[in-house]
Amino acid sequence: MRGEEDHFQPITCAERFVTEVPHSTLVRITRPPAGDAGPIPMENDGTAVARA
Repeated sequence: MRGEEDHFQPITCAERFVTEVPHSTLVRITRPPAGDAGPIPMENDGTAVARA
């Protein structure tokens, strides 16, 4: 699970990870209307994380 606007570990790192780890799935957390999709998606958009 990765926030698309994470500047600490860019989404490209997660995209590579998911190609190298069998049976893995990348869940992208996008920016909510009034928020952030940064490095801590669980705090930034808990609802989207719960749906994932």
